[in-house]
Order: sequence, then structure tokens, then C-alpha cells
Amino acid sequence: MLFKCKTLCFKNIQKYLLPNGATLILEPNTANNVIATKIFIKGGSLAEDKTGTSIILSDSILKGTKTKSGKEIENILDKIGTNLSIADEFEYFEVSMKTTKNDFTEAFLILKEILENPIFPENEITLSKQDQINLIKTARDNPQNLAFENFYEILYQNSPFLKTGRILENSIPQISREDVVSLHNKVFNPNNMIISIAGNFDTQDVIDKFSSFKNNQNPQIDNRILQAQFEKKQENITKTEGKNSKGAWIIQGWPTEGFKTQDFVALKLISNYLGAGFSSQLFVNLRENKGLAYEVGANSSSKFNSGLFFMYIGTNPENITEVLNDFQNEINKLKTTFIPTESLCNLKQMMIGRLKLANETNMSKAYMNGYYELFDKGYKFGYDYPQLIEKISAQDILEVANKYFSQPYILSIVAEDKYIKK
Repeated sequence: MLFKCKTLCFKNIQKYLLPNGATLILEPNTANNVIATKIFIKGGSLAEDKTGTSIILSDSILKGTKTKSGKEIENILDKIGTNLSIADEFEYFEVSMKTTKNDFTEAFLILKEILENPIFPENEITLSKQDQINLIKTARDNPQNLAFENFYEILYQNSPFLKTGRILENSIPQISREDVVSLHNKVFNPNNMIISIAGNFDTQDVIDKFSSFKNNQNPQIDNRILQAQFEKKQENITKTEGKNSKGAWIIQGWPTEGFKTQDFVALKLISNYLGAGFSSQLFVNLRENKGLAYEVGANSSSKFNSGLFFMYIGTNPENITEVLNDFQNEINKLKTTFIPTESLCNLKQMMIGRLKLANETNMSKAYMNGYYELFDKGYKFGYDYPQLIEKISAQDILEVANKYFSQPYILSIVAEDKYIKK
């Protein structure tokens, strides 16, 4: 039975549990006629039996259904000006659809047909497998990609997240159409779906449409599958690889605890302080002042029970030792001294401003509401996030820096052999 509870309303956002088991989150916006739909389908690559099946599924699901060929689907979407795509991540498949109020019904019928009745043509599966292998090999020609591949191989070792290029090269050729169909049946079910919509829609119409999704009676994906963790490292691990390239790429990072704690807010502040924009510490100190970098930055990302913080740089290979020392100096400063009050205030304002700017479109609103609901933070978390940023103190940042950056790190370096040997 459909129900709406007052406690599941926030601002003008409403959350529903549909009779078929799907979660529906609606944020109306009548400023324009655009309707943005994001569907997060629990499972992703963590639910697959053969590594790479989720990639082949998302690549071939638009290639035909029981009633329409891939070309017919493409023509209909072009005619009504609708963008529709499906991507795979570790914990979920992400379906994105952008259309107008006038075309929403026709777009929805195509969406429903694709999600419920794909046929995964054998020839498209074969082409997809070949394309993915070629993409992996081509990507490895770029030393930056190679450095990240090596980095993630260490980070994800002995965990379900280990799905890097070298693993995929061996597993993708073994994937059959039956494997793809099986994964689709397993996860593409309303009881695994968080449907988030923002735009100019009729509420009851949307409820009726998505309530029509058929439940195939397969069990819901066990959340424990999605909450896998990275293995903690017991010592610093360095992986180097020689490559005939004029530049060198260096990545240094630490596993974190993800959304499990509120540390991820301070870590996001730290990553922006170190490596986001022209005023960041790494950009100013390593690129502007010392001319060591042609690209430099830092990033922090979170999952259910694990996360990652890393710094990266593209530099002249003769600078490798100096860069590593400078990386360490920046980390040591975070662990021993407070970020200046003015710098912290400016950093918070910048982050909050970017959050507001990023959430001005219907698609970004739909994404934010659904994403945080998926990761158990709740659909309203995106609107609470700025308040959490404001509460972070210089003491919080120092404590979080000591908590994670005193742990063993992962270091990946790709450069010419002669510099690696040094």
C-alpha cells in the first residue's frame, strides 16, 4: 500500500515507499519545464559474479528490448529530445533521464521498457567486450591512468573492490550473455531502486507511473554486500612502474572510514585546502612558487564503511624526490599546526558556495537527494551538509589529519626506468 508520512517530508521534498518496494523521492520545481530523473539501483559491480559484468550490462542495455531495436530507441529519444544513460558503479547502477514535462510520458515508457525488458543481443555483448578491452589497453598508454591503476590495485587488494584494468582484462572475455541477464534479473528490481526526480511534474502521475514497475519477486540486495571495506594496510606500500614518458606521475593516499563517521566532512575540507583551485596549498607551493607541477591536486571520496584521501601530481621525473618531500611537508603542517582562521573561513565559504552552485539544476538536485538516500545519510543530507561544514574547527582538522595521515600510506609512481631506479 502506498503511504506518505509527514516525518518523510523536508522543505518541499517528499519521500514515498511505493507498493512495488521502490523508494520515490520528489522535489518539485516549477521554474522551468525540465524533469530530471535519477534512479540508483542497489547492487552495481559488488553484486556481480564475474568481474566486469556490470560494465557490459550498462553498455548494452540500451541496445534493444523485446519490442524495440536499439536504433528505434535511439530515434525515439532523439525525436523527443530526451537524454537517457545508464552507468555502473561499485554499489549501484545509475540511470539518468532528462526530458520535458510534455514528453515525460513518452520518455517514461521507453525508460520502463529498457529497465524491464532488455534483450542484451549476443552481438552487442561481443562488441561491448571488445570495446572495453580496447579501452583498458588504450587508457594504460597514459602514464597518469597507469599510476592510478597501480594505486587502486594496492588500495583494493583482498577486497571486493578489486576490479582494476588487469583484473578486467582477464575476466571480461569470460562473460557470457547469460551472466549479464542473470545480473539484470538480480538487481533491476523495484525493491532495489531509489528513484529521485526533480522538476515540473504532476506528483500523482509520477507515483502512478513508477508504481507500475513490476517486482520480479527476487530478494532485495543485501546491504552488507554494498558495505564492503578496504583492507587496512599494515605498512607503507610503494609501487613503481617504468614507462617511456617525458613526465612522471605520483599518487600518494590513505584509506579512510568513509561515511561511517563524520570525519569525511573534515577530509573534504582538507582536500579542498590542499588541492582544489589556484589558491590551494599544493598549487601555490609546488606549481606557482617552485614550478614542480604541470598538474597537481588532492581529493577525498567516501563509501559506506571505507573511503580514500589522495594527492597527485604530474611533474618532471627529475623532481620526484623533491615532490615527495614537499608532499610530506604539507601533511606534516596539517598534523602540527592549525589552518589560519581566515583561510579556514574562506575555505568553508568556497565549499558551501560550490555546493549551492552545483545543486542549482534539476538533475543535480535529483542526484543529490537519491545519492545520499542510497548511502544511508538520508535524502535531506545535501541540505544539511553546509551546516556540517560550518561546524568544522581548526582543531577538528588537525585531529582528523593525525588520525588518518599517521597511518600507512600507498604510493604509486610512474616514470622512466632510469628515474625509478634512482
